Amino acid sequence: MKTLSIIFIFCGALLTSCFAPQRTVFKQKIEKTLAEQDSVTSFANKVITKKDSLYKEGNTTEVAFKEYTNSLRTLQLQGSETTEKLKFQLSRVNSRTAFKDYYEDISAYTSQFVKQAESEILQKKELLVIIDKKLDESDLSGEKGRLNGMLNNADAQQAKETVILTGIDADKAALVSAGNLNAATATAVDNRLSLYQKRMDSVGNEIKTLREQLNNPTAVKKNFSIIRSKIILVDSIVNKNAASREYKFSMISEGLKYAKPNLFNLAAFFGPGGYKIPAEKKSTAENLFAPVIDSLILFSNKYESILRTATLMVEGYADASGISASSTLAKKISQYLGEATAEREQLNGGLSAMRADEISFLLNQIVKSRYADFSSINKIVFENIFQGKGEALPNPNIKNYAVNDERRRVVIIYWNVLPVE
Repeated sequence: MKTLSIIFIFCGALLTSCFAPQRTVFKQKIEKTLAEQDSVTSFANKVITKKDSLYKEGNTTEVAFKEYTNSLRTLQLQGSETTEKLKFQLSRVNSRTAFKDYYEDISAYTSQFVKQAESEILQKKELLVIIDKKLDESDLSGEKGRLNGMLNNADAQQAKETVILTGIDADKAALVSAGNLNAATATAVDNRLSLYQKRMDSVGNEIKTLREQLNNPTAVKKNFSIIRSKIILVDSIVNKNAASREYKFSMISEGLKYAKPNLFNLAAFFGPGGYKIPAEKKSTAENLFAPVIDSLILFSNKYESILRTATLMVEGYADASGISASSTLAKKISQYLGEATAEREQLNGGLSAMRADEISFLLNQIVKSRYADFSSINKIVFENIFQGKGEALPNPNIKNYAVNDERRRVVIIYWNVLPVE
């Protein structure tokens, strides 16, 4: 019996020693695959950390975060399952008894599952590389910096334009104070400046809102594409169109230099009590007005690329002499005014308006005859404005006007060319 036991022990030992080389091969294969899986798991954890960090700091969108989270969760689950299976199989290889008892099963597993696991691990690595690259591409920190730069440039441009508009407004006020700019032109300039300022204020508020949103991680995560689109629009409006606006500002500023009054004595066109230019004096009138029209055309052509308004304004003045209420002239003036009867000031105001109306009509006819001299005339809106100032003083700075004063019987012509908007 002892001899038989010894034989069995010897045979068992011999059998175990026969399995030893194969155990080593299997163990090495499983451990190598397990190490590769651990490497993939470590890589996945780094990618997850990067993803979470980007999201926490507001440097990726909610959509991208959810997409990569789902992909990485799937890889984690698959990796955990692979690791558990490999560890279980390794434990059986490490056990002599289990290896001996389940040799055929272990052998089949090693040749099939380990090979399959190696292929899957390779695919996981490739997928992680793709996700990692996409995370880099979805990192908004650089894009946010670029967009913040756009907003900063827009702010700087707005500040620059505010200085320009303030300067134009000051120049306009000085001209009005000196009596070298009429109310109609001042109002037209004010309207343009007000329009530009309102737009700038609106854009300024939008810039402030967009900057707050861009620096708010929650807003970026949810609405980055909308925020970016709005900033690009602001950049287009403020930064890319700056040269066009500044060119218009230059036009307004330069135009103020030519807004001075052009004064003409009414005696050159009208006889006493007259309000119609006689046929024999029209040629004289046209020659006298020609320099005004020439200046308007020259300035308009300089800014031919701009959609613009060319305006001629005529202000008629009268002295304080009385007009007989029973005269034919008084009746015609009253009819022009739509009044049954009119007092002296009304009559003088009406007469000055009728004369301004006549001269305005003539100026309009001259401009029409000069259409060929205008560049890009399809971009010009022509305006004619006239006003009877009556007994008002043509120049408030002159203190010695008399009641019956030739210096009061004048017409003043202004012109301006301004951007439509």
